[in-house]
Amino acid sequence: MPLMTRFPPPPDSQVTLANWRTAPFNRWAFQHVREIVPSADIAHAPERIWALPSAPADLSAFSLEHGGARLDFDSFLAATDTDAIVILHRGVVVVERYANGMTRQTPHILMSVSKSLLGIVAAILAGKGFSIPASRLRG
Repeated sequence: MPLMTRFPPPPDSQVTLANWRTAPFNRWAFQHVREIVPSADIAHAPERIWALPSAPADLSAFSLEHGGARLDFDSFLAATDTDAIVILHRGVVVVERYANGMTRQTPHILMSVSKSLLGIVAAILAGKGFSIPASRLRG
């Protein structure tokens, strides 16, 4: 069933506040969250993008068990409804894949990933000796 394709979309293909986080509606919703939930676009500065070097890894021999089946990497991504994945190894992009209409520029909700990334950045900065005086923190 194609989601959100006609106007108005048929009721069984509408993505709403009631179903946007459940499959199969989340596949469309996570790339269109601003059309469902009031939210703000946090623009980036294109001139300040840090381009990472790329050295694609050969994953043809990679496999893992998922749901009782042995899957290669691409089959695993499909089975887990992964929209996009980027894997870095020592600052180099070794895997970059997009699915379900995603591109590098497609907005996608991050949810709790933001907290994980903030924690990683804070740990790196703390490890390098950076600190914020308590008087500058708001809580």
